[in-house]
Amino acid sequence: MAALREAESSNDTGCRVIAQGYKVLDEKRHAVDYRPSVWGDYFIKSPTLPHTYEVYMYINQISKIWTTCIPMINDKEDCDELVLELAKLDFYLLQRIHREEVKEICEWYHGLESPQKLFYARHRPTEAYFWALGVYYEQKYANARKLLAKFIATITPYDDTFDNYGIWEELQPFADVMQRWDMREVEKLNGCYSDFARFMFGTMIEIENALPKDIGRRNVNFIRDIINEVCKGYVTEICWRDSEYIPSLEEHLKVTLITCFYWAINCTAFVVFEENVTEELLKWMSKFPQIVKDSCIISRLMDDIVAHEFETERNNVATAVTCYMKECEATKEEASKVLWDSVENAWKSMNHEYLTWTSIPPTLLIRVINLARMMETMYKDIDGYTDSKILKEWISILLDKPIPF
Repeated sequence: MAALREAESSNDTGCRVIAQGYKVLDEKRHAVDYRPSVWGDYFIKSPTLPHTYEVYMYINQISKIWTTCIPMINDKEDCDELVLELAKLDFYLLQRIHREEVKEICEWYHGLESPQKLFYARHRPTEAYFWALGVYYEQKYANARKLLAKFIATITPYDDTFDNYGIWEELQPFADVMQRWDMREVEKLNGCYSDFARFMFGTMIEIENALPKDIGRRNVNFIRDIINEVCKGYVTEICWRDSEYIPSLEEHLKVTLITCFYWAINCTAFVVFEENVTEELLKWMSKFPQIVKDSCIISRLMDDIVAHEFETERNNVATAVTCYMKECEATKEEASKVLWDSVENAWKSMNHEYLTWTSIPPTLLIRVINLARMMETMYKDIDGYTDSKILKEWISILLDKPIPF
C-alpha cells in the first residue's frame, strides 16, 4: 500500500504509459493513475450561480408580464416570444435548485473521512449527481435524485477496489465481509478495505434511514442482495484476470452484466422513488427482468467498446471486444461493430418492454430508460465518467453556465 502511495505521488518516468496517457503505477495491482475530477470541490466553493441585480429585475419584470398580460395576448408571435422568456426563467430557477443539490452532494462526499483515504479510486460526486439528474430530472424528485447520486458516488470506489487496487489474497476476506453487511466485521479488514467497507455500509444505512421506517430495511435489503451478486462477479473477474483467462462472450456477459452495477443502480432508482414501490415490484426487479437486462447490455457493451484499449493495455479483465475477437477470430473493428449492433438491439428490446409492461408504473419504468440514455451521453465515444473532462461541457451547461437573458 505504501509503495503504491509513493508511486502515485511521484513523477516516476519509469511507469508504463497506456491508452489515453494513463500511467500504470503498480503492475501487480493493475493500478493506474486515475485523474481527479475536473470539478473537485468547485461547487462547494462556488455554491451559487453568478447573477446580477439586472437578473433579479428581469425576473421581476417577466413575472409581472405573465400575471397581467397573458390573458390579453392573441398575437402568436408575441405569445411564442413570451413563452420562450418564461422557459428561460424556469430553467434559471431550476438550475439554481440543482446547483444547491450538487453542492450538498459534494459537501457530503468530501466531508466523509473514509472515501478520502481511497487514494486509488475515482472520486466523482459531481459526475454522480449529473448521472442521477439524468434519471430523475423532475424537480419534485429531489430526494430520490440525491440518494441515487450518493449511491453512484459510493459504488465507484467499489469497482476500483477490485480492479485498480486489490490482489487475490486481500480481496477474498474483503469480499466475505462485504457480503455479510455487518459493520462489526469491518474491523477485521485492513487499510483501504476497511475504509471502503465503512463507506459502503454507511451509505446504505443512510438510504435506509431516508425511507419510511416500515419499508426502509426491507427495500434496501433488495439492493444489498443484488450488490452481493456484483461482489461475487467481481471475484470471478479477478480469477479471470489473474489467470489471463478469456471466456466466451456468453460466459463473459453472464458475469459482467451483473458487475457493470446497472442492475443494482436500477434497483436503487426504484427503491428511492418510494411512490408505488411495493414488495412485489422489488421481487420483480430481483429476478433481473428483460428491460433491466437490456439496460445492462447497453451499459456493459458501450463501456467495453470505448474502454477496450485502456483495459487491455493495463492487463485487466478481458473486455467483451476481446472475447468476441478470440471466439470468432475477428478483428477489433469487426468485434466492435457486432457489439454496437447488440447495443442497438438492446435498445429495441428495451423500448418494446417499456411499451408492453402495463403492470409496472411507467413513472418507474422510465427510470430504466433514463439510465440507458445516460450511458449514451457518457460513454458514446470514450469513458467520460473516468475521464471526467469529457463531461465538463455537459455539466457546465446544466449546473454552472447562467442562461443568457
